[in-house]
Amino acid sequence: MAFPEYGCYLEWSVGQADYLDYRGNAVISGEKIELSWEQPGFAKGMYTYVSELPEIVECMHGEPVEVELLYTSQEYRAVLPKDSIWYDTDGSPYIFQTYSRTRVFGTEYYVRKIYVEIVEQDDVNVAISSPATQIVERTSMKLSDMMAVTVIEE
Repeated sequence: MAFPEYGCYLEWSVGQADYLDYRGNAVISGEKIELSWEQPGFAKGMYTYVSELPEIVECMHGEPVEVELLYTSQEYRAVLPKDSIWYDTDGSPYIFQTYSRTRVFGTEYYVRKIYVEIVEQDDVNVAISSPATQIVERTSMKLSDMMAVTVIEE
């Protein structure tokens, strides 16, 4: 990315694995400045951001600054542990939800297979587009739709 001829600019890069839709601030000489930038450029596996600093900031070439990048995720209907998502042979994600029903000898718990749409995920969690409660997070056996189960809450 080329810098304009005049003004002070801040440039920084993040790796492809760290790219998110950031917003951010910089602390320059103890003063917090809100940054704005266009879509970052991508080259050699890195996203490079360039932000023009406001005229009120006195800057010198090479002066160290502290950049605080913030990422605010959108709100999701449900965020689940990644281990609670299963996949069909065609790759379709699903979860198991527990339900109860009254039987002759008492309450019986069973699971239903519910297909979900994954909208975002990281190494630990998965956000899905539909609300979900009573999710099976771990199991000691292979589950199937409408299977009777024993529920252990932790």
